[in-house]
Parts: sequence; structure tokens; C-alpha cells
Amino acid sequence: MALEEQWAEILTQAVIVEREVSFPNFEKMMFESRSIGDIMDGQDLVQEFYVTLLDVVDIDTCIWDITVCRVSFQLSANLLAAYMGMQRPVGAFPAVEILIKSTREEIFSTLQGRDMVVVGSFIRHNEMLPFWRIMHLIFAHDIEPIAHTTQCPIVRGELMLIVARGLVVDLPLYIFMTLRSETKTPSSSGLSYILLLTQFLYMRIERTL
Repeated sequence: MALEEQWAEILTQAVIVEREVSFPNFEKMMFESRSIGDIMDGQDLVQEFYVTLLDVVDIDTCIWDITVCRVSFQLSANLLAAYMGMQRPVGAFPAVEILIKSTREEIFSTLQGRDMVVVGSFIRHNEMLPFWRIMHLIFAHDIEPIAHTTQCPIVRGELMLIVARGLVVDLPLYIFMTLRSETKTPSSSGLSYILLLTQFLYMRIERTL
């Protein structure tokens, strides 16, 4: 896929949000000259971030030089860990591969409690066993605010299984590798990590103001 086609693909992707919220009634509520809408509406910023990743010379390196809103900074798993206030575990997934990986059929079967023929890449939230529905509510980025019905990508299901089985996960590295994967092949479910990226990017940008 040509670079111009990748730009177009990313700019047409929806940005996954935790809940749909309308801000018109809150525009007069301000904090340090910024409204709630200004703070939460990070879609354009996130899309610009993903487009910027296409310009990274070597996306497979462990640290990226990025420019968003004319502000240049670096991004890596270590920098994400520092921002999130986390200490990265040693010898954890995904730096260390799982010896026995679950197949798509095994993931679907475990989360739904029955054998089935896998025809897609998503598991419906309301078709999961109660335990996994609660786990998914914790993991999901795009739960609908009332019905709590959403689709679970197979990659998220795999991560839920890994955590439930007691394996240690290097979350900053997992997020970093997800961003790399999204850059190479945009997900049909939309661009991820809007809140994390919006807050991280605002912090980097405001440091230069």
C-alpha cells in the first residue's frame, strides 16, 4: 500500500472512545481557559499522531522521533511506562513469546463456553460467559454506555486470556507494539487508545507553550 493510501486509510478510521458524549451543554464550563469539549475531543490529534507514525523512518525500532502539532518528541515503551507511572516487568509478554499460544478457535470457545466454527475476527460481548463479559468491560475501549454490547477483537480476547491465566504482561510494550501494528495495518475496529494518546500528546504539546 502506497504512503498516500495509508494516510487516507487512517484519516477515514473512527477513533475508539469509551463512551459517546455530547459536549454542547458544557461549553461554558472552563478550566484554565479550556472547555470539556476542548479537553476530550482528541480525535483530530490522535489521527494526526497515527499519520505521523507513517513518517517514522524505521517503525520497527524501539524508539520513535515524532512531530505532532509542530512539536517534536520521542516515543517508546519506556517513555509510555514513565508517563503511566508503571515499572516495566522483565521477561514478560509480549517481549517473551508464550510457549503455547491459543488458536482463534480456542479463544472463541473459551470466552463463549462452547465449540463453534469461527467465521470472523470478533466475539460479541453478549455472547460471552459472565466472567468474560466482566473481564471485557475492564479491557474494552468502546463499550456502549447503556447496553454494554460491543465486539471483542480476537487480539483483545487473547490478551484477556493471558491475564486471566496469571501471565505477566508488559503493558507499555504491548501498547507500543499495538501502535506499530496499527500503523502497518489499520484495524477495521478503529484507532485505539484515544484517552491515553490525547492526554500524552497534550502533555507533550503543553510543555512547549
